[in-house]
Amino acid sequence: RESPLWAVADVKTISLSILATASALLGYPDKALALHDEAARHAAELDSPHSSVLALSQYGATCLTLRDPERGIANEQRVIALADKYGFRTWRAHAKCRVGQALIELGRFEEGLVELEAGLAESGASGSSLGFHANAPALADALVHAGRWQEATERYEQAVQAIEASGEARFVAHVQQRYGEFLLARDGVAAAGEAEACFGKAIEVARSQGARWWELRSAVSLARLWHHQGRTREARELLAPLVAWFTEGSDTRDLRESRALLAELR
Repeated sequence: RESPLWAVADVKTISLSILATASALLGYPDKALALHDEAARHAAELDSPHSSVLALSQYGATCLTLRDPERGIANEQRVIALADKYGFRTWRAHAKCRVGQALIELGRFEEGLVELEAGLAESGASGSSLGFHANAPALADALVHAGRWQEATERYEQAVQAIEASGEARFVAHVQQRYGEFLLARDGVAAAGEAEACFGKAIEVARSQGARWWELRSAVSLARLWHHQGRTREARELLAPLVAWFTEGSDTRDLRESRALLAELR
């Protein structure tokens, strides 16, 4: 029988992985990746499959947070190999979901949808619902690309409801920001007010958590919307101090996009 996900892994591996995950969300991506590297090396030195699969899985999750899909796929493929070797069904399901997310981030929507739906099916079969909220935006993106707008809408609504019911606060800002973008893609200017509310809630939640990474992404969405509405000064005042706050991760996609938007707002 498969052991609970975190029950038998090495304490140092768990601690490093948690610290790395938190560091990324707090706005320190370089530190996060260095900690993940340390966790993976330590687990490998222990020759502990449980520790290694945990370290690599959390590493892959952070790569997705930082929108580095290639590195994410590499880690998750190693998770799948370990899971297949040792019968870790739940880890395998999560890894397939994340591979699907990464493929969708790369624009390989059809492949990503197949992987993500397979991972969700495996996750349900293993009795786990962990990560549903994280998967919902990527799944909706792929459904939109396939022209399945109603299904995409239902996925977002389910994710928002599930977060409210579970109290799992980690993905609130992420889901709200992506839902706002989805509403704009679906309904255009008619959804501007509702989308602005989503972005505002995402920023508020992120700030309350100290989650600078989610705050940055949400601020970019809101600043872009305001810019299109001619509210350029407000957009610049929102985004400029936030971008200036970051001291690392200059090559990440989110910071590149935020700097490019700031250049348009001058």
